[in-house]
Amino acid sequence: MVQLKDCPAISRRLNKTVGTTGIDESALATGQNERQRTWFRWQEVIDNELADWAANPGQLEDDGLTAPSIQIIRLASEIAALCRDSGWVPPLRVVPNGAGGVVFERRDGAIFETLEIRADGSVEQATYENSRLRARRRPLF
Repeated sequence: MVQLKDCPAISRRLNKTVGTTGIDESALATGQNERQRTWFRWQEVIDNELADWAANPGQLEDDGLTAPSIQIIRLASEIAALCRDSGWVPPLRVVPNGAGGVVFERRDGAIFETLEIRADGSVEQATYENSRLRARRRPLF
């Protein structure tokens, strides 16, 4: 349980204990909770970044760069949901590729991976190790 008195940003007048329905600290290291965090991070990508882009795709336009269309943003959301449901490691960032597509990026030590949804709807996954291309493929979704 969280004690409000332990939170310095909260007024001292609020000293009551607040119960939560969250998990306790002992459960944080289990595989189930790692899967939950993975699922929720993908869901954040869908609900926050991609939904925000879909609401205003023009915000992504820059000098000479093409923003992803609503259709590509929707496709990116569908692919993110497939990745989420498959337990793929969530991206560290989601960025427009500048040519009307969307890129999910993740890094793990010397490994850098991208999953790119291009403006034509094609998808490509690339894996780099120490900045050298190691693999490029079209994932089967």
